[in-house]
Amino acid sequence: MSHFGLSKAEKRIYDKIPKTGPCVPGCSICCELLIFSRAEAKAAFQASGKRPFVIQLGPNRFKCGYVKEGGGCEIYEVRPFLCRIMGAWDNPNAACPHGVKAEKPLTRQEGEALKRRWKAENGMYKGIGVLPEVVIP
Repeated sequence: MSHFGLSKAEKRIYDKIPKTGPCVPGCSICCELLIFSRAEAKAAFQASGKRPFVIQLGPNRFKCGYVKEGGGCEIYEVRPFLCRIMGAWDNPNAACPHGVKAEKPLTRQEGEALKRRWKAENGMYKGIGVLPEVVIP
């Protein structure tokens, strides 16, 4: 797995996320409003040449700017933590509607603890993080 400039603590967090099956071709249902750590935003920019952004589809409806035409992810190899954890833990809010999940998903408590560690490691509780720019077509 590529760790694209993450700190040692962030790498340990990423390594605890169980691998999920591949996404259904063309699907981007879970690709909505995201928060990136600074390292994740930098990696996304290096991989795509674009800063993180979302496209506003309607009131409170967004789509990640890295979703490719026809579905799929432009930055899949360097996708942020919140994308990686989808389907990897027992949480109905992070479940794939197509049933793609990890063979051995984290329990809800393990997933919540990992998410808290990721937030703490990246200063999210201090308001540090990279919110994508909102683009209105």
